[in-house]
Amino acid sequence: MYNNNVSEIFQGLQQLKFSVHPSGDGGLLAIVDSVLTFLQEGVFSPEGFDLLPGFADMPNIHPLIVHFPIAMLTSFLILELFAIIFKSDRLHIASSWMLYVGTMGALATVVAGFLAASTVAHGSAVHEIIGSHKHLGLSVLALSVVLTVWRLVSRERLSGMALALNIMLAVIMVGLLTMGADLGGQMVYKYGVGVGVVSMEQSEEYEIHRHE
Repeated sequence: MYNNNVSEIFQGLQQLKFSVHPSGDGGLLAIVDSVLTFLQEGVFSPEGFDLLPGFADMPNIHPLIVHFPIAMLTSFLILELFAIIFKSDRLHIASSWMLYVGTMGALATVVAGFLAASTVAHGSAVHEIIGSHKHLGLSVLALSVVLTVWRLVSRERLSGMALALNIMLAVIMVGLLTMGADLGGQMVYKYGVGVGVVSMEQSEEYEIHRHE
């Protein structure tokens, strides 16, 4: 899937390497030359690209990026609770950044999820699970956007009932996130959705459902 761009990357590195070759002068240019040689002959060469065969074989990037919003949004809640307990402004700022990054990750994950649902073959039993998984993901994204906008508008100054409501929404968001992740794991590990071997063995039973 991604190998079509490897030759272009390889040629670009060759040209770049030629332009900065130090011709034995040493110093910074020698270091740059060594790095470009490693990239050219290692990671981005036709053979070196095989270092990431799992990435190249993925039918979509949803499983790759879904872990980032899970980690970030969960860390946001944990750090926010610690910030309240220890009355730490630094922890509060850190938790806010976790929320902001997690919200962007959730948006990317939802978009990738819609694309995956329309391209990955799955059976009728999984169809309902995908629907629930989708609704949970959209709910998490909506809550993360609400919390993000709320913090930006209030300039991260929350106290009293506003802070309590903020924490309550965060707990609900992480709860829905956990349920969505559980359904995602069930689709992969129980039904083999997106797993190439399973899809080939059950190709007569599975079909692609379109999720508009």
